[in-house]
Amino acid sequence: MEVDLMPFDKLQATVRTARDGREVAGKVWDNALRAARTAADEGAPGLYTVLFGHPVRFKKKQVSR
Repeated sequence: MEVDLMPFDKLQATVRTARDGREVAGKVWDNALRAARTAADEGAPGLYTVLFGHPVRFKKKQVSR
């Protein structure tokens, strides 16, 4: 049974590594976003928009009947 669980242990380690990477990337993104907003507040108007653009809103498709 322990031999059968070895692939599961490897899978868990892979998932844990991926989640840790996602957590780090999220922190980097949050810091960059916060810095852009702070810079905009301190005299760099439009910096947020230059870095991140305008939010895009998609229209719902019309369903033909």
